[in-house]
Amino acid sequence: MTWVFLATISRKSTIPQNWDYTYAAWPGALLVRAVARLIDLADAWESGVRWKETIVLGGKRPLQQDKETTQAAIALMGRYYYPATSRPLGETELDMMRWLWANCMLPPGLQDTRVVFVDAPMKPPATPGGQPVRPNTEDTVQEWLKSKPVSTNILLSSGAPYGMAQGEALWRLLVVHGIGVETVGHAAPSSRSLHEGGSGNGVSDHSKSRLLVKTALFFLWKNRAFYFFVF
Repeated sequence: MTWVFLATISRKSTIPQNWDYTYAAWPGALLVRAVARLIDLADAWESGVRWKETIVLGGKRPLQQDKETTQAAIALMGRYYYPATSRPLGETELDMMRWLWANCMLPPGLQDTRVVFVDAPMKPPATPGGQPVRPNTEDTVQEWLKSKPVSTNILLSSGAPYGMAQGEALWRLLVVHGIGVETVGHAAPSSRSLHEGGSGNGVSDHSKSRLLVKTALFFLWKNRAFYFFVF
């Protein structure tokens, strides 16, 4: 019963619980999720949520040349695409995120916020003679922490089904620095939308009740030990 509840909540969209934050985090991912997370941030800003700094949590992961291309980025951005530069997508995850930020039609004021681009390095091979290991979310956050951010709050853009686990990862790293974490993001695609060819990269559904979200988050906090086991 508990697992069913957790699985259901982890697929829902999430909305901010406040109007003002010091930071908003846009974590790196494959192109399709990176675009969705940027659009979720734009959607939150357009709804009236504000923050002072946008933290782009990227790294030196090489792009997948068959999937992460300039043409694919333009197609995924759709109406949000605003051609501000003629340069290609680049070679690394952070190159891609810089390109998306520069070429995305963001709401008035968002692009004027201070932007911090975090470039986490690749890690040594797990085995001798192996390939370097890409940086994960925790690595990018640790890299950002070197700048000694102030103790306040951060809004994380990460939709279902990864948002819940990614928010927990940030919480574990940032709570000791006095930084509270909240998550905003799109819902996971339904089986019906997948059957009909839906992209599943929609933005946050602001018709969701804030009370429901608060209740779900409280439940997860009370059952933190089980949560770690499940995820």
